[in-house]
Amino acid sequence: MVTLEEVDPELTGPGAEGWAYPGCEIRLELLADDAKVVEIALLNRGIDVTHLPVRAPGAAPVTLHVDGESGPVRLVVHDVAQRRNRKHDRTRRKIEEVRRLAG
Repeated sequence: MVTLEEVDPELTGPGAEGWAYPGCEIRLELLADDAKVVEIALLNRGIDVTHLPVRAPGAAPVTLHVDGESGPVRLVVHDVAQRRNRKHDRTRRKIEEVRRLAG
């Protein structure tokens, strides 16, 4: 999350809900006008990124995949409108909260 701090990462899924296990997929929701910004930032840090298939072209957020040290990492890149209109029934944790919980 620290590597992606500039794109306002939010931890979701099992990691945010507290039931993650070793090798479990880590899910991060990011805020960027263009997923290429995230992709380039990761590639500049030597992190290989792959695009996952898009469900509904245009309106759907872009989903990227990274092989993390402890398992797969799914990066869902929302623009401002997508973040505002996403479902609100999921647990999401900002980086400050994750630091506090891990600390």
